[in-house]
Amino acid sequence: MTKKLIKISIYVTCSLFIIVCVLSYLNSNIIPLKVVTTVASAAEILVVLYCKFLWKIKFLNFFKKKNLNGKWDCNIIYDAGNGYDAGEKNCVLIIKQDLFDIQVNMDTDEIKSYSIAATLLKIHENTSLYYVYKTEPSKDNREKNPDKWGTAKLDIKDDNMDGEYWTNGKTAGRMIARKVKNISK
Repeated sequence: MTKKLIKISIYVTCSLFIIVCVLSYLNSNIIPLKVVTTVASAAEILVVLYCKFLWKIKFLNFFKKKNLNGKWDCNIIYDAGNGYDAGEKNCVLIIKQDLFDIQVNMDTDEIKSYSIAATLLKIHENTSLYYVYKTEPSKDNREKNPDKWGTAKLDIKDDNMDGEYWTNGKTAGRMIARKVKNISK
C-alpha cells in the first residue's frame, strides 16, 4: 500500500507543479523557487488530508480499504479454558482508523482492552481485521481475571464482524459485532 501512496503523492505533486508552472507562465512575477515550495507544500497538505480523512469518501477510496471507524456493539461467547467458566458478555468496541493505522478499544463491565497492533487483510475476496491487544481488568476483577495479551481475527461483512479471539491465559471465544455509530478519528 505504501507504493500506491507514493504513486499518488507523485501524481498529485506533478499535477500541482504543472498547474503552478502554467500560472507562473501567465504571471511572470512568480519565481521558480516559489513555484517549487508552493507545489511541495500543497502536495504534502493534500497527502496528509487524504491519509487522515479523504480516503473515507467512497469515490476517493483508491485503495478500496474498509472503513471500520465507529462504535460497535459486541457479544463475546467465551470459554475460560478451565472447564467451568464459560458464558456470554456484551461489550462495546470503539474503532478509530486512518489510512495506515487502526486502533481497537473494548470496554466491558470487568475489563478494558486496547490494541497494540492491528491490520486489515484481504484473503481471496474476504477482508478480516486482525489485532493484538492487552487487557486491563478493573481493580475489583484483577485477582480472578489478571492482565492478558490476546489476538483476535474478525471477518468483516458490511457493518458486521464475526470471528475468534484467544489469549495467553488460555481463554478463547467468539466475537460477534455490529456497527451502531460512525465516528471520525
